[in-house]
Amino acid sequence: MGDAAGKIDPVFTSPVGPGDAESSLDEVLDSLGETAGTADPQSDENDVAGLLKRLNDEIRRWDEVPPDALGVTSAGEIEEDPATLSTYATEAAEAQARPVRQFLSPERAVPTEPSAAPAPPAPVEAKEPVSGGGQKAGKGRVYLSRGIKTALLLAVLVVLGWAPLQRLWQTSSAEASVNARVITLRSPIDGTLSLPDGPVQVGATVNADAPIALIDNPRADRTRLDDLTSDIADLKLETQSLQTRISQLTSHAEKLTEQRDAFQTGRVEQLEAQKKQYEADIVAAKAEEKEAASMLSRAKRLRERGFQTEASYDTAVMKEEVATSRITSLEQKLIGTNVELEAARRGLFVGDSYNDIPRTAQRLDEITQELVTLRADHAAKVGRIAVLQKELADVRKRYEALSSATIAVPATGRLWEVLTANHEVVSHGQPLFKLLDCGGALVTATVSESTYNALKLGQPATFHLRGDSAELPGHIVALNGLADVPSNLALGDGVFSREPYHVSVAVPGLAEQPDCYFGRTGKVTFDTSAGAGAVAAAAQ
Repeated sequence: MGDAAGKIDPVFTSPVGPGDAESSLDEVLDSLGETAGTADPQSDENDVAGLLKRLNDEIRRWDEVPPDALGVTSAGEIEEDPATLSTYATEAAEAQARPVRQFLSPERAVPTEPSAAPAPPAPVEAKEPVSGGGQKAGKGRVYLSRGIKTALLLAVLVVLGWAPLQRLWQTSSAEASVNARVITLRSPIDGTLSLPDGPVQVGATVNADAPIALIDNPRADRTRLDDLTSDIADLKLETQSLQTRISQLTSHAEKLTEQRDAFQTGRVEQLEAQKKQYEADIVAAKAEEKEAASMLSRAKRLRERGFQTEASYDTAVMKEEVATSRITSLEQKLIGTNVELEAARRGLFVGDSYNDIPRTAQRLDEITQELVTLRADHAAKVGRIAVLQKELADVRKRYEALSSATIAVPATGRLWEVLTANHEVVSHGQPLFKLLDCGGALVTATVSESTYNALKLGQPATFHLRGDSAELPGHIVALNGLADVPSNLALGDGVFSREPYHVSVAVPGLAEQPDCYFGRTGKVTFDTSAGAGAVAAAAQ
């Protein structure tokens, strides 16, 4: 702004007379055009205010020129009055003696030396006045030219001063920088670090989920893993042995079952045959009993007549009793045979010379009980193996996690710090790398106390990067006040010193940039005209 103001100085400090009205205004417009081309949009607003005041005073000076100081010749040229010209020359000399930059900021003011004042103008020969009609026409032409140039001058002032004035009416930050979260990658285990892609450089871009380092720990404890492996192997051998024993006993039990079934079938057939024999004997005994009863009846009649001796009669009585008893005996034997037959059909054997169950059946029962025990033991060991295998899987997973680890990048960003080297022995929890999370980039701004008290969470704001014409929209996400900047941000309190109050502004457009503009400075402008509804919408 200083260079532009310097170009305008000759216009404001040179002697001005009525005869030089058109040329002076032309120089003013040309100087303002150069100012528009060289002005910095980030310059102080005081320069603009001073420029407006100076231009306003200059226009007022031109408006105060008396009409009788102007004349028109017969050729239509403006006539100058020597007395009036001398008065304006004196005023111009006094104006030049004042500092040129009295209306600008004090640090930019340039004093004007008295020796720089120009010499008074040479006297001008008076010309004969023209008629009254020609003089009025000349004055009208001068006023018209003056009005046109004044309008053009005001238009230039609007173009040059609108943007600075608009910034004067807005609430902005004292300073602002693009900040980003710092992600610290730590070692999850003890071991030796290796970089598969070679040494990594600070500032390199890394992609999310990309492996950046490997850690190997050959000294990881695998005692429990080995114990479980050994126990499972022993149990598998025992289950195989049990399975073999079960198979052998099952085969033997099948043979014993065949023998028992054959014995039972034979015994049942034997008892059925014996039953039939007893039934036949009973029939024969009944026939004999009938014959003995008939003989006893004849012997009794003969004895009564005296033709039979007592001995013969007693013999007939005995035979009849024997026949009756024999029938009773055979019937009881038949009953016993039926009992044995029914028991044999049920697998029970009743007899005097052997137990109720034969040896084959007894051995079969023993094998059956042994098979039950073996199968239960086998099932228990199989269940134990399943439990140990599940535990083994967990132990192996923990061992693998402790024996080796891959360090992957959690988010796309840039390497901020490299705290280790290839083949270095690291410990659990040791910091290895620090990463700038560009996806979480935000702007940290400092503001004055009055500005801070007017801000709200979710309030809309715009961020303007220095050296860039684009403005990125955002909204306030944190009002830190006098508190320290969060420790997980790369730029801390030492960077921001112009104002004590800190404000964090989320700018989504920063994440779309390749390097997220980290560290670049700019200005945050807060939209204080937004209502409660706009603030709530931005917060959501």
